[in-house]
Amino acid sequence: MKIFYINNFLNEYHGAAIHGRKLISALEKLGIKIITYPSIIFENELVFKNKIKDKLRNMFPLWIQEIFIYFKRKIIRRIEIKKIVKIVQKEKPDCILVRPSLCDEVSLLIKKNTPIPIILEVNHPQYIEFFKHEKYRSAFNLIKNVEIKTWNNAEAVYVVSNVLKEIIKMNIENKDKKIWVIPNGVDFDAFKDINLGFHFKKKGIKEVSIGFIGSFHDYHDIDFLINIFIEVLNQRPNIKLILIGDGQYKDLVIKKVRDSNVPKDKIILYGRLIYSDMVSKLINDIDICVAPFRCYKKFYFSPLKIFDYMAAGKAIITTELGQIKEILTDGINAKLVKPGDDFGFISALIDLIDSHKVRTSLGYNARERVKDFTWHKVANRLHNHFNTLI
Repeated sequence: MKIFYINNFLNEYHGAAIHGRKLISALEKLGIKIITYPSIIFENELVFKNKIKDKLRNMFPLWIQEIFIYFKRKIIRRIEIKKIVKIVQKEKPDCILVRPSLCDEVSLLIKKNTPIPIILEVNHPQYIEFFKHEKYRSAFNLIKNVEIKTWNNAEAVYVVSNVLKEIIKMNIENKDKKIWVIPNGVDFDAFKDINLGFHFKKKGIKEVSIGFIGSFHDYHDIDFLINIFIEVLNQRPNIKLILIGDGQYKDLVIKKVRDSNVPKDKIILYGRLIYSDMVSKLINDIDICVAPFRCYKKFYFSPLKIFDYMAAGKAIITTELGQIKEILTDGINAKLVKPGDDFGFISALIDLIDSHKVRTSLGYNARERVKDFTWHKVANRLHNHFNTLI
């Protein structure tokens, strides 16, 4: 089988890139040939190029950046489509998998030029995400109309959660459209050599490290997390907080940490790391992993960080929402807390700080549970769906 995968996020350095690259690797291990657009560049080179792009981007006001992004999507995509169609004609793939970006009509343009089946990969509904940002609300109808048009146009849609499936079904004309629900996964091989006893060796060491890995966005309640940490630090001074990531709220996080008057060695900001370095930090430097989320009426996420935390065999505290409560069970393989529940989160954190035994038990059970959610299994399920469609 041969698949043409179009994903503008492959050469970024956030969760969408990790998702795309790990999925490609797992599909290739099944003997499937994957052609990508754009071509993938090496991860170290990727970080270097994106740092340069970030510096250049920050030289211009936000409104200029947004105008550039819009015209890039609307105009450059129409130029790119000629290249994409040539690749399709040359490679003759069995199907085309597309992860669209904001206002991206590439799947509609392809459909006019080829009869090959098109599958959309949808990890989040963009019109809902951008409605949360007031500056985008004037373009809400445009964003929503383009997105729904692409959903209607595709032969099938691959989504990461049941909630996301329901959102799409609610908006499309054909209620019988093939919508495949396959949660995200983890590269279990990256964690296969860990010794669970090794990273719980800190039983006799006083300091316990609490870690968050991910993007600093509004749905990751970092402000809440820092407030909780400061509160617990007053009761348990033997702790530190490690924050690994970047994103639109990075400057606010830095300011929050600076204004907190917490000693510098108690909150450590690593910034963005390549995946292998993130895995190393997660395995060796963090005892308790946290993932607070804001409460959304429709929690459609399939959080990559949760699967990584589980594969590392860590004790996890996270929010009892959506797919998270389908995968994790409170008191068995994680501590689940109601959204925005300060007391519940503080109580769960203190329980884990004080009990090496509970951390070990939750971590072991989480690692066993995540074996059902590997990229290999995601690729197998997707491959079976591709076969039925073709």
